[in-house]
Amino acid sequence: MHSEHQHDPQLSLEKGYEVSDLSLRVVLLTGAVLALSIVASVIAGVLIVRGLDRRSPMNTTPSSALTAELRLPPAGALLQTDPVGEKKKILAEATARLNSYGMVDENPTAMRAHVPVNVAMDLIAEAKVPYRQKPVSALLAPAPAPQPAPAVSPSPSTGGASQ
Repeated sequence: MHSEHQHDPQLSLEKGYEVSDLSLRVVLLTGAVLALSIVASVIAGVLIVRGLDRRSPMNTTPSSALTAELRLPPAGALLQTDPVGEKKKILAEATARLNSYGMVDENPTAMRAHVPVNVAMDLIAEAKVPYRQKPVSALLAPAPAPQPAPAVSPSPSTGGASQ
């Protein structure tokens, strides 16, 4: 399928289309270069990934003591044998705590207790306990002296004056 004409740009312009055939050698060389480039890229990617897997982590020291604790796996089995039963047990424990009396903190100086939710709502509604506690520093500070009320002067009356 060789054209009888060699590549002649002027002839191509006159006819309005390319008059010479495409070189099979150029097409095959371009395809081979592309295929080799793809294969080389895949091989380089595999080698990079394998090399990164073998490397040790760059920073093994924890940034703080708190994050070091988070990285430790929990003790015991990590699988739930009965998720539905465990959820019911957790909800039952939470409900029992919400409906019971007890100490929040085992420290006797803390003096914090929990009461059932309905009792706490009744106490707050009856204003027997403050809704929001004041800070301890506010409780220990002396109360401010009461300020006298400002004197109110009588407003001038017009007294029915006419113009």
